[in-house]
Amino acid sequence: VASGMAELWLMPLLVPEGHRAGISPTALRMCRLIRLTRLLRLVKVLVLSLAMDLAWTEKPAFESLMSAVILANSVTMGLELDINWDGFFWINVFYLVFYIFEVVAKIKRQGRSFFTTTWNNLDFLLSFGCLADLLAIPAFNALVSAISGDASPHWSASSGVLSVLPVFRVLRVLRLYKLLTSFPALKKLVLGIAAAMHGTFWVIVLAFLVLYIFAILFTSLIGRGVVVNREDHHDAVQAFGSVAMSLYNMFKLMNDDQSVVMFTDSVWVRVMFMVAMVMLNWVMLATLTSVVTDNMNSHSVIVERQEMDRLRAENDKLRERRLTAIFREMDKDANGQVDCKEFHDTLGDTGLRSELQDAADLSTRDLVELFDYISQERQGGRVCLYEDFISKLKRESEPVRERTIFRVEEELRALERRINQQFSNLAKIMQQPIHERTLPATPQPELQLPRWEKKARDLAEQDEAETRRREIMLSELVEQALPGTPRAAKAKSPQSPLMGDAGL
Repeated sequence: VASGMAELWLMPLLVPEGHRAGISPTALRMCRLIRLTRLLRLVKVLVLSLAMDLAWTEKPAFESLMSAVILANSVTMGLELDINWDGFFWINVFYLVFYIFEVVAKIKRQGRSFFTTTWNNLDFLLSFGCLADLLAIPAFNALVSAISGDASPHWSASSGVLSVLPVFRVLRVLRLYKLLTSFPALKKLVLGIAAAMHGTFWVIVLAFLVLYIFAILFTSLIGRGVVVNREDHHDAVQAFGSVAMSLYNMFKLMNDDQSVVMFTDSVWVRVMFMVAMVMLNWVMLATLTSVVTDNMNSHSVIVERQEMDRLRAENDKLRERRLTAIFREMDKDANGQVDCKEFHDTLGDTGLRSELQDAADLSTRDLVELFDYISQERQGGRVCLYEDFISKLKRESEPVRERTIFRVEEELRALERRINQQFSNLAKIMQQPIHERTLPATPQPELQLPRWEKKARDLAEQDEAETRRREIMLSELVEQALPGTPRAAKAKSPQSPLMGDAGL
């Protein structure tokens, strides 16, 4: 600020325009050199950007804004090549501000992991390369001009190492790939084409081998004048005189260029061109098309499966958060586990039960049954941990695998060993005299329903009773509202239960 005031205000007051010839040129050049330090204000802007909360830069709205900027920049790049206008420089500076801000925001949010992605590295290189192209070359030329005092120095940045910086202007077109990936349909198509290129490599190799075989045949038979007339020998040598020329003409023939079909007066030449057309046009192009189509279809299936897995993972996370919140509300004593009483009290609450059914995607009967299976006897009652219930709920709908059958078989073998041990103990007791046996005779327990079955039936009966009560109330309200019904007069009488507070 002080140097600007000295140059712009004090210099015109102290030294008029016509009396500056006596001032040392070095002093004037130093003032111009200090003027370049105004570029350091960019560092201040960068520091202020880093101090902001840039979490909003990861939202879809900011991504849509950057896609719009890339689209506008792509249009500007085409206009810049056809129209000579100085205003394109400031438009590119405007775009560059957006790109650099995006890169800085991502570096702040992601840290070192920003440089682990190929596109992030390319975006960083393009942004700061274009920044160097816009600022480094003009700053270098101004510095040389300020030091030497020559307005147009003989040696400038355009003739040195900095001359490679304009290459980044051409590389800006690579940002169009990011624009393509912003749209799901275009991204799927681009990735499908990229995946198809891996399979087409060997088709291209096969096509080159077939072209090489036909190039040798055409050079040997037509280029050497074996199957052509003598008067066409000179033209045959020019068209198929070498393998390279024959290979090029066969490639043109494969792309349906009929200008290479010559010397058809000979039957053998016509047969050779027919065979070449069938192999190159029909077989090779059909093979290439089928391979590309098959690879794109396979990649589309993989992408759809990955998208389904991603959506399923997001739904599982949302489901887990909802279930955790519900279990925390169920856990009255906040000990990290739900006992049988807390669980049944929750099922008795219509709102919480509906929320739990929606989050778990299970009916009331299934919830009670699952809780009875997962819960464990502890401290005189059955309790269940949050994590245990949620983790087993994820596997509840999975199909049965061989490993699951192996686990069941192992549990059955363990149960068999325990039963055999009990029978062995019982056989030892039976071998003892009756008066020495210590086990008292216990009555046979009656068959009873499991606790979860009883609770599920009770809740089902409560739901049915509630449904019947609501249907009766609705029918009575309809009969009361419609005149001329048999029960309308009765509903208006003081003895009607609907006229009281409870009925209303």
